[in-house]
Amino acid sequence: MNISDLTAVVLTFNEEQNIERVLRSLDWLEAVCVVDSYSTDATREICEKFRNVSFFQRKFDNHASQWNFAISLVNTPWLLTLDADHVLDKIWKDAWIKCNGEFDAYLARFEYLLAGKKLRSSLYPPKIVLFRKGYGYFVQDGHTQRIVINGKIGFFPAKIYHDDRKKLQRWFFNQLKYSELEAEKILHGSNTRFADLLRKTCWIMPVLIIPYTLFIRGLIFDGIRGWIYAMQRLIAETLIALLLLEKKLHEKEENSDLRD
Repeated sequence: MNISDLTAVVLTFNEEQNIERVLRSLDWLEAVCVVDSYSTDATREICEKFRNVSFFQRKFDNHASQWNFAISLVNTPWLLTLDADHVLDKIWKDAWIKCNGEFDAYLARFEYLLAGKKLRSSLYPPKIVLFRKGYGYFVQDGHTQRIVINGKIGFFPAKIYHDDRKKLQRWFFNQLKYSELEAEKILHGSNTRFADLLRKTCWIMPVLIIPYTLFIRGLIFDGIRGWIYAMQRLIAETLIALLLLEKKLHEKEENSDLRD
């Protein structure tokens, strides 16, 4: 495949701690499209230092709309969609050149970094990040987006590093927003994922997440980083459980008032 056939698309909002590493890993591309939600930090200044980056701004409403706007800006036959903490492995350029385009979209496997060092495993699943223009679009799914692909899907042979170095306070703030949306989806959505069925019980995931991540996934051997990751997952699952319980309680009270 030709390098000129591919554009990377990145969404940003106050990503000065991450975006330079991401853009460095994309310096082999001719075109990178950054769509920013009016950052108030140095994100724009960092992006504009890169010769291959086109910088756009759009007020954020939801992830799916932001992504669909971003991909509408692309003129190449293929798109690579990345979060602002997704750093490409060094073999991506060669893997893309060797790619024969057998599939219409490609999943990538991720490795999770904490404080710049790889964990031996994580709960971060493979994601579709690479697809032909016109063959995919985004829909909102809980706290984030889900891509819908009209075509064949395969695995891309190069991985991506999830490397978020923003402060913990930002993670807490975002997690509260995400958990609210996830709880609403779990309570009133189709709940087709097994993990969401477990979350709907409001107790299984918070109880199991520490032993699962530390001992079954082996993160106990990553020392402090493993513990931090496990505790973050515990906080995330506990927030979802608390919000689910609160929503169920409110619905029960509303139904009781209607009967009265």
